Amino acid sequence: SAGFVIAFDPSRRSFKQSLVAIAFAGIYLEALLYLRGTEAMGAVWKNKWDGSTYEAKLRALGVTDAEFLASAERLRKSRRDLVHEKAVPAEEIPTAELRWAHKEAAFAVAFVRQATGHLQSAA
Repeated sequence: SAGFVIAFDPSRRSFKQSLVAIAFAGIYLEALLYLRGTEAMGAVWKNKWDGSTYEAKLRALGVTDAEFLASAERLRKSRRDLVHEKAVPAEEIPTAELRWAHKEAAFAVAFVRQATGHLQSAA
């Protein structure tokens, strides 16, 4: 049910689905930004903005809403930590950086829906 664990699951299926949702939300957003960016700027987008953060790309497309940009940063960091995981001792992980997979997945999916609407209305 939307990635939330509602019963004991030794296969960790909902956890795995949450991780998939986070990764693919980032992939979807990256593709959406590329399409909108190249539509607006052509080759300039590829040369200047490809490889930039979600937030920088959104600013380049005229997004100025600080809360929206902060949400893009949250998705970027969550996805980065998932895809580029580093093994570190538990005591070295700052408590502020701990995330819950099901919450981040729900946030990621909601954000890309919002971004899709936002970028389609701006196009």
